[in-house]
Amino acid sequence: MARYGHDFDERGLVRGLAGAGPDAAPAYAQGVRGTGALTVRAADIMTEEPRAVTPRTPLADAARLMAEADVGILPVVDGSEGARLVGVVTDRDLAVRGLALGRDGAAPVAECMTSTVASVRPAASMREVFDLMKRERIRRVPVTDADGRLVGIIAQADLAVHYAGLDVEREREVEEVIERISEPGPRNRA
Repeated sequence: MARYGHDFDERGLVRGLAGAGPDAAPAYAQGVRGTGALTVRAADIMTEEPRAVTPRTPLADAARLMAEADVGILPVVDGSEGARLVGVVTDRDLAVRGLALGRDGAAPVAECMTSTVASVRPAASMREVFDLMKRERIRRVPVTDADGRLVGIIAQADLAVHYAGLDVEREREVEEVIERISEPGPRNRA
């Protein structure tokens, strides 16, 4: 599966991957507009081979990579050739679990990452993606193969740009998902 192979540098950063900038957007499978969330699959709208880090990547390098790629999340992979997903780190993690607790930029991502991560398979329907996002109140969903290897990521923006398009039914579905994941959780309600 060389297509999903990752090449790591000495700091644990993944080299040479797609996922940064507008040209890296996934190609949308034309011809399925209006057919509903059960026809379009995660693989149709995901960003393939997203930028990723390992648990040993320094926080400062992860933050730089987020800035370069203009993303708020980085999947964390085990560093093996298969790049198995072991967590995620977000810009909020860097601020709240990192800086706010006195960690410096040399601290490893492992100290701030979320290690319990829900993901979907490339063949998952959009209904499955929507249900996961609503249930877990998450804005991004990693996509993994049957062996747990990272193959892509779906962000909230992908739903609007690559799924909803100009289809009114799909726009309503995406609005419902965004509304649900934007609600404060039980412990965050005023």
